[in-house]
Amino acid sequence: MSMPVLGGDGDEMSPVSDINVTPFVDVMLVLLVIFIITAPLMMSQLPLTLPKATLSDMGKPPDPVIVSMDVNDNYYINSAPVPYADFVQSLHKLSEEVPDNTVYVRADKAIPYGKVVNLLKLVGASGFYKVSLVSRAE
Repeated sequence: MSMPVLGGDGDEMSPVSDINVTPFVDVMLVLLVIFIITAPLMMSQLPLTLPKATLSDMGKPPDPVIVSMDVNDNYYINSAPVPYADFVQSLHKLSEEVPDNTVYVRADKAIPYGKVVNLLKLVGASGFYKVSLVSRAE
């Protein structure tokens, strides 16, 4: 229903032609709630009987390889010093033993960026593809 109000010059009564959107919003909110509640029930689920497994069945993930470099250009694999001449060969041997292993690269902050990139290149060339840089939390 519209309520008569004064017109533009104040003399004439005319109906309000604006639409009241409150009932529309109420209906939309009710529909939204209905869809939110019923949507999970409408999901079709396959009747599967899944096998049971324990964590011991899955095995323990391999320990990551830690590659380090200090300011004096000394290289380390898992805290053991390795000469630069044997570094790539040792990494390649480790990557053949556990091909999908993760390598953590640690380097002193005083080492130039180019040397760290070269270390990352050596690790990647030896067959490791999961490489992460290690930093100290502040």
